[in-house]
Amino acid sequence: AASWELLKKKVHASVPVSAAELNDLHTKFIADVRGLISLVGDKSNLILDPDLDSYYIMDLTLLKMPEQEDLIYQITEIGERIITSGKRSNEEKIQMIVLLGLLHSNIDNTTNDYTVAFSNNPAANLKPALEDLSREKLALLKEFVRFTETAFIKSDSVTLAAPQFLAASSKALQASYDMWDTGLTSLDILLADRIKATKKDQYTNLGIVAIVLLLTVVFGMLMLRTIVRSIRDLSFAAKKVSNGDLNVHVQVRNNDELGSLGMSFNAMVESLQTYFVEVQQEQQESFRLAKQAEDSAAQVVEEQKYLERNIERMLVEMRKFAQGDLTVHLMPEREDAMATLFEHFNQATNAIGQIITQVQESTISTARALAEVEDISIVLATATVRCRRRKLPIASAKWWRRLRKMPIVLFAPPPPLTVTKKLLKKVHRCSAK
Repeated sequence: AASWELLKKKVHASVPVSAAELNDLHTKFIADVRGLISLVGDKSNLILDPDLDSYYIMDLTLLKMPEQEDLIYQITEIGERIITSGKRSNEEKIQMIVLLGLLHSNIDNTTNDYTVAFSNNPAANLKPALEDLSREKLALLKEFVRFTETAFIKSDSVTLAAPQFLAASSKALQASYDMWDTGLTSLDILLADRIKATKKDQYTNLGIVAIVLLLTVVFGMLMLRTIVRSIRDLSFAAKKVSNGDLNVHVQVRNNDELGSLGMSFNAMVESLQTYFVEVQQEQQESFRLAKQAEDSAAQVVEEQKYLERNIERMLVEMRKFAQGDLTVHLMPEREDAMATLFEHFNQATNAIGQIITQVQESTISTARALAEVEDISIVLATATVRCRRRKLPIASAKWWRRLRKMPIVLFAPPPPLTVTKKLLKKVHRCSAK
């Protein structure tokens, strides 16, 4: 609507408007009109028509004819511009070739749409109404294409007069308009027949549905008496089962679906009885396993306390041993791996105690020997001084060397006292003189 109002305003304006601007406004208006036609076709769901006759007539009226008229308009515009300028540029020639090719393709597609629509028209009312007219108008369109090709493409110069070309263009447009009008009329007739047939089918279907519904109600009433008793028995038995009574059994009177339902119900009750027994057994087994798991957990806790207690005992004894108590000893509470560990601990502490005892005894013996040697050394020193004053020999050098070379070694026996005793006797004799 906006493009149409703007076009009217520009056409009736007091200030002259250029041809290019008017051409742009006309082009935009035509595009809007084609868009509106497509929108109406989409909203009406005609493009989803399952019947081929009305579908292809719809395709002609909504798509092919508007495109055809738009192409004729563009060809007319370019041709009029060429005639006015008196020369044809390469760009205009190319545009003309493209537009004529599109128009030729559109004419072929239009012919094909007519053929398919005529072939798939059950009422056979399209062909008498459209065949002669479509053949005549399509021939005029083809003649316009040939005329335009000869005048603007095949000839080297443009000698065609503007009124002659505009008359041919108007004739082609009128042919397209005639096909469009007759196509719309035929489409309206097809759609009206379709609506009429649809309403008739609706009434027929409603009558059939009403009859079927009535028969269904009558048959249902007849079957109701037979069904109610079986359903009552099943309902009573189901209530007993829901209250925990599994000693129920439904009597099967018929061999129909209700009889099958009764047999299935009896089988279900038997399965529930079996399942209930299995559940009780599994529950007892679960209680047994839970008690076993509880005992195992208590045993694990007891074992943990046992390990903690014995490890603490071992740590206490190890601290005592480290402080010098060689009498430590661990007594196991029971014969297991901890008892073996205690035994090895006791063996290790006993061995270390024996080594320490040996070291202590060797230290005492060595200290005693050193004390005796110190006493002898003092006596020897005193005697030596006296003998030297009297100028007497003390002992041979061999004894002195042996005395000086006696080793003092840890864990070794003390030096032999026979040597020192002999030296003491000589010292006493020397002192007596």
